[in-house]
Amino acid sequence: MAKKMAIKTKVKEKKKRASLVMPKFILSIVKALAVISLFIGGWFFISLVPNVWPIEKIAIIGEVEHVDQSQLVEILSTENAMGMLTIDLQNIRQKTLQMPWVKSVQIRKDWPDTLSFMFEEYQPIALINDSYLTEKGTLIKKDAYVYNQPVLKLVIDKMQIKEQGDLALLVKSIAEVRDSLASHQLIFEKMEISESNSWLITIDNKFVIKAGRKQQLQRIEKFLQVYAAIENKNKLESVDLRYSNGLAVKLLEESSKPMKNG
Repeated sequence: MAKKMAIKTKVKEKKKRASLVMPKFILSIVKALAVISLFIGGWFFISLVPNVWPIEKIAIIGEVEHVDQSQLVEILSTENAMGMLTIDLQNIRQKTLQMPWVKSVQIRKDWPDTLSFMFEEYQPIALINDSYLTEKGTLIKKDAYVYNQPVLKLVIDKMQIKEQGDLALLVKSIAEVRDSLASHQLIFEKMEISESNSWLITIDNKFVIKAGRKQQLQRIEKFLQVYAAIENKNKLESVDLRYSNGLAVKLLEESSKPMKNG
């Protein structure tokens, strides 16, 4: 009798377990359907979001010289329908970085309706032929922006600078010359580079320095060492540094006068 009872109990337990399996299986299906419904509902809601949170304003944080809001409006014209929630900021960033003067940009959403841009721009250090040379050794076509501030003029005769390293080296040389001259209150206004790499430097539109085609920086330093000893500085027409042991000074309406170092 006891054995029969035990058998019946086991049968009842199996039936009970089977009855519990079905609700869990159904529950899993229900959960899956709920997730799918939520996804479809979310997609449907997001498709309506632009009408709820459209982009109404563009803000530029900080001072910029080469970027204006009209350029950003043009970039956003194809994206604005996406709305604040769904707009692809990375895509906007990539398009913005294609603007000529933009070195870097950060974009953030200022709810409920504003996109804010923080720019870092390239800075022109010289006008080289028909392009601006930036502090990073890049060239930007002059027609991309008209720069109204005074900028060093570079005239490169029949010389094409193609490599980024060449431009970076030129930027470094310009900076060194400018700083050296500035230490003696001399303004570096123009530099002409011949096909043979000979430098002709114009100082404050008053006189020129003929630095030659080699060791130009060292020659300029030697000139500055004796600059204080030159009489009638306001009458300087040219200084020729292409001498192995000195330099030649030419005054206005006078012939060249060799000047030895030391």
